[in-house]
Amino acid sequence: MQVDVTVNTHRIARVIITRTHPDGGPPDRTHTYKWHYSRDGANEAVGEVEHTYGDGAIALAHKVLGEISERHRIADLAEKKHRRGRSK
Repeated sequence: MQVDVTVNTHRIARVIITRTHPDGGPPDRTHTYKWHYSRDGANEAVGEVEHTYGDGAIALAHKVLGEISERHRIADLAEKKHRRGRSK
């Protein structure tokens, strides 16, 4: 699966999501999916999520994008804390 984030016809981010095993199996089977996030052509992050096959592609994309968003939020908080520490 490929998820592109495009603003005003300019792609700003891309996420590639692949299942670690090719067998889809029954809809209630849970699989591990690897994802790779890049922004403006630069590699940003990789990770894995567990996803139930029958929940569908939109649910998988939502799960991965949520994880990426959470990593950004944590990084922003750490950067703010670091800047506050330097200004003392």
